[in-house]
Amino acid sequence: MTKNLIHLYSLDWRNYKKLDYLMNLNDVEKTHISNTLSKAIINALDLKMVNSEVLQTFENCIANQQFTAMTYHQNGMNLERIYSNTPESYPVGGRKSKLGMPWGQQVLVEGRVYVGSGINAIEWAFDDATKILDLGLLCVLNVPIINGNQTRGTINFLRSGPAFTAFEVSCGQLLAAALAFRMNAQEDK
Repeated sequence: MTKNLIHLYSLDWRNYKKLDYLMNLNDVEKTHISNTLSKAIINALDLKMVNSEVLQTFENCIANQQFTAMTYHQNGMNLERIYSNTPESYPVGGRKSKLGMPWGQQVLVEGRVYVGSGINAIEWAFDDATKILDLGLLCVLNVPIINGNQTRGTINFLRSGPAFTAFEVSCGQLLAAALAFRMNAQEDK
């Protein structure tokens, strides 16, 4: 199963020479990141685990104040929330339409990650920007979950700061790849 995951998403580590972030971590921090990410990916591959439990382990991989997972319904470019660590503000079952929004084109149609920081980045991406900003969230990482060449949903991390790093983007892409693998395996059952 691990071999399939490696084929599903392959990192070119030469692109990460510029990551001063990793160089400045002590061994305890590096071990924590490695263990947390490994646990989340292993959980995603365990089809006996409940989806909400898997997503809860994802939530702990990248520092955030809000983490959500959404499924994508191509008809109308709608996203439906399947997990939220802030259900009082963003409950499970909530829907968002991204029809006609540049964010929808970038993330849902083209399958590209969206990373933004600051008021303008939040306003560009979200029609509920006022609500997000009122929660003090200024930095966003949206990662599409892609199976084959079809977007199946997104995992979304938001926080007040600092901006998301290239390393965190890569972690998000690994998590999304594991989740795509899980979705595909669940459908094949």
